[in-house]
Amino acid sequence: MVLDHPAWSPYATQLRALPRDRFPTAADLSELLGPGQRTTSGRPIRFETPDVIEAREGEGAYEREIAETGRVSTRPGSLHDLCNALAWARFPRLKAQLNALHIEALPDSRPGRRGPVRDALTLFDECGLVVTCPERAPLEALAAHDWARVFGRSGERWGAELDAWLVGHASLEKWFAPYKAMTGHCLLLHTPSGPANATMVDTWAAEAWRRPDGPRRPADLCPLPFTGIPGWSFEPQDAAFYDDPSVFRPPAPSRSPPPVFEVSAPSRR
Repeated sequence: MVLDHPAWSPYATQLRALPRDRFPTAADLSELLGPGQRTTSGRPIRFETPDVIEAREGEGAYEREIAETGRVSTRPGSLHDLCNALAWARFPRLKAQLNALHIEALPDSRPGRRGPVRDALTLFDECGLVVTCPERAPLEALAAHDWARVFGRSGERWGAELDAWLVGHASLEKWFAPYKAMTGHCLLLHTPSGPANATMVDTWAAEAWRRPDGPRRPADLCPLPFTGIPGWSFEPQDAAFYDDPSVFRPPAPSRSPPPVFEVSAPSRR
């Protein structure tokens, strides 16, 4: 069953709360939200169908609606929007921070051109992963596309110390029809205090985006073919699986590795 896949494990509580006999409504999805979940401007988050949200015009209309009212437009029967709601419920600080940064970057946008900051925010919101590790070396190997080290010598560490947290809702949706070349774009977090849990990841990732040296362009996010993560593929992950340059590509010669962000331990709540 697709929902038994490890990519879905952070969302187990939310998935158990969904109705079994029908597609969840916007009201059902709002029930998944934690108490007091708000935007950074203090608006209570809730999911609403588009017909009850007054249409807005102009650049960033969707994000402005969330920031100014807390209402997240959620289409009936939309798997994409269901996955977005799950991400809001599981990673509320991160989602609120991404929304706030979209609003801050709007003055630099132009019709049809979001600009590098909003391009990075959109890429991460749709296709993002957070990869955490208490040591820098595996993260730097991932940034360098050193696939032999990431999935070879470090392979046994995935799930123990080296963890991937799927936060992009489009990437979640892809698991309903998976294919080998599915690729996410990672925020690389060095966690010297030890392995992470989902609550820590939510806080760490939000803070990484907020900091002045945080991601500001798509190149600050690290591509990761996430079917390469041990246990994440529906195919045998043998040598032939990884020896596929169309999926596990070498870095472009002119490309600088994306940054690894060191974070301090948040309080456990």
